[in-house]
Amino acid sequence: MPTAPTLERRLPGHTGRSAARGDVAGAVFRSISDSPGTSGAPPGSVREIVVSVIESWVIGDDSPVPVSSAVVPEVLRSRIGSGRFETRLTSSSGRLLTFVTNTERAMVMLSEDDGDPGEHAVDPGAQGVSRGFLLSNGQDDEYPDEDTVPVGEAIGLVEQIVGTGSWPAGAHWVADR
Repeated sequence: MPTAPTLERRLPGHTGRSAARGDVAGAVFRSISDSPGTSGAPPGSVREIVVSVIESWVIGDDSPVPVSSAVVPEVLRSRIGSGRFETRLTSSSGRLLTFVTNTERAMVMLSEDDGDPGEHAVDPGAQGVSRGFLLSNGQDDEYPDEDTVPVGEAIGLVEQIVGTGSWPAGAHWVADR
């Protein structure tokens, strides 16, 4: 017996983001059967279909070509070596990932868009203040050490976020929203 046509529509209120903090963008559809089909589902039964698309990231001032997580450490170290201490990455879903360093520590911020205060990596218990965070607009910032992490750790955080869309499981971060 042939399968009856199904109705597919986007679920109301779906944001296109998974529960895993936006690591994939996608769509969820609901399929409603009008009559029994080959699956044996009774008429009126509901089934959800999830379609996922991996989020890609580009470096804002370099190229429109997406970067892979595998090249992130090399790219960030190269930029630091050439005196570019701020790197902004933009995702295909509009999220922003900002890395600012003084070569010893780094601020890593993740936000949903330009107007979102976002969230940033922290180093609980770190003492002191670090200076020399030179922004691309020429501003020279300083941050409490608890609001930054060692540069090697920061590079790993950026690599993880570019690869999966979310903070690593053991990372310490706070929401600034």
